[in-house]
Amino acid sequence: MLDLPQYRARLAQIRSLVDRSRPAGTLERDRLLADATTLLRQTSVVTSRGEAIAIDDAPIAETLRGPDGANRAITLIDLEIASADSALRSRIDPAVADQRLHDIIGANNATGASATWLGALLASLQSWLAGFFSGLHGSLPDLWYPLLAVALMGVGLIVLTARASATRRGRPVRGQSARRDP
Repeated sequence: MLDLPQYRARLAQIRSLVDRSRPAGTLERDRLLADATTLLRQTSVVTSRGEAIAIDDAPIAETLRGPDGANRAITLIDLEIASADSALRSRIDPAVADQRLHDIIGANNATGASATWLGALLASLQSWLAGFFSGLHGSLPDLWYPLLAVALMGVGLIVLTARASATRRGRPVRGQSARRDP
């Protein structure tokens, strides 16, 4: 377990090894990259202001083994160093931030995880519906179709209202003859 300044120093050491491997011959390059990979895999936890932070530098180690790995890994290591520098300059205490977050939101303990049977039922229904709709294929409908349907219903309602009004007044509607009641 390293603290943040030690981790930053280790990253700088790894960067130096990778940088020296680029112009080196094959045997020397393989040795330097193996040393860098070993150092990358040694760090799994970094402490910052009393908080343990899990670190996984395995992707950088995998990048080192790939084609043009040294050049691509330098960029990743530089980003890690910049991130460590930023964390060192930060005045935010993770423990205080975590406590304030718990004060605002409230701790999610195991007893409150499934608050009600209704919540569990709704979550189950939601996952069932998501599974059902994920099996449907095709494109999404055009958003103009609902507007067109509403407009056609409005026109139909106007026509029906005009027809009913004309019938009540005793006027013949087109297509019908005037009826006279005896």
